[in-house]
Amino acid sequence: MTMSTSTDPNNNSVEVIAQLKAWLQGHGVSLDHFGIHYYGPDQGHGVVAAKAFVQGEHTLDIPFRLTMNVHSALSSDLAPLFASEAGTLADVEILALHLMYEKHKGVASFWAPSLPATFDTPIFWNDDQFAALQGTNVSLLAAMMKQQIVADYTSVHSPLFQKYPALFRTPSPTMQEYKWALSVIWSRAFGITRGGEYLQVLCPAMDMFNHDVLLNRPLDDFIVFNEQAQTLCHRLHVDCVANTPLNICYGPYSNAKLLYSYGFVVPVRIEDKQVLEQSIATLAKWKAYLLDHPTDSLVYPPRDCPV
Repeated sequence: MTMSTSTDPNNNSVEVIAQLKAWLQGHGVSLDHFGIHYYGPDQGHGVVAAKAFVQGEHTLDIPFRLTMNVHSALSSDLAPLFASEAGTLADVEILALHLMYEKHKGVASFWAPSLPATFDTPIFWNDDQFAALQGTNVSLLAAMMKQQIVADYTSVHSPLFQKYPALFRTPSPTMQEYKWALSVIWSRAFGITRGGEYLQVLCPAMDMFNHDVLLNRPLDDFIVFNEQAQTLCHRLHVDCVANTPLNICYGPYSNAKLLYSYGFVVPVRIEDKQVLEQSIATLAKWKAYLLDHPTDSLVYPPRDCPV
C-alpha cells in the first residue's frame, strides 16, 4: 500500500514537474535513473525507476547545496536577522522563517520549483471537517498544535516582522503561511548528520517518494547522506526492473501520526493487523468517509467503508 503526501490538485501538473526537472538538471542533477509521475489529484506524485536496478544502487543523488536547512537560511537574505537574533531562535523557527521568506519571493526564489503549494492535513481543515475528528487522537493533537501555532506566531514571528520591516514585504507572512512552513518541515524534512552536526533538510525531489506501509524498514535504508560527495541519496533496498514504483517507509507510524503530519491514513484491522490492499487513489474516498462518519475509528474501518 502506498500513500502520497502530495495534496495540491491545482499545482501538481505536468508543467510543474517539468519545471522541477529542468531546475534539477540545470543544477547538475542526473535524472537518467529517476522518473517523476503525476497520477491526478487523488493520487498525487509518484516516483518510478527509469531502468533495472540491483539492491544498493542509487536512483537519485541531490547535492546538499540544493537543500534548504539552517545553513542555507543563515546565508540567505535573512542573514542580518539571524545574526542579530543569534541564540534566540530554535532551528525549526529558523527554517520556518526561511521557508516563509522564500515563499514570499515567489518565482524569484532559488527553491521556487521545489516548494509545495498547499496541504490537506487536519490543521488546514475547516471547522465542519475538523469536527468529524472529535474524540480521536488526531483531533486532540491538531487542536493543541493549532493553539501552539497561534502562540508561536504571535510571540516569535509577528514581532520579528515588525522589528525587521526592510526584510519582509508588505503584507508580512501570515499565520496561515507559518502553518504552511511548519507543515513543509513536518512532512518533508529529512534528518541527516553532516560533519557531526544533526540537521533537518528539505531536499528537492527526494520528498516525492511515497510511503509504503508494507516495507516496514527504517528510513535510513532508503535515504542516506554521503558525507564525501555531500549528496542526499535514494538507495534501492531491493532489486527492481524498469518502471517499478519506488517507495520508501516514512516510519512505523500510527494512523494518528500519518493523518496529522501527512494527510492520509492506512486502514488496518485490529484483530489480525492485516493491512487492507488498496491504491492511493482511495485516499479521497477514505477522507470523505471519515467526514461522513465521524464516530468511526481511524484504525478499523467498518466493512461498508467504500475503501
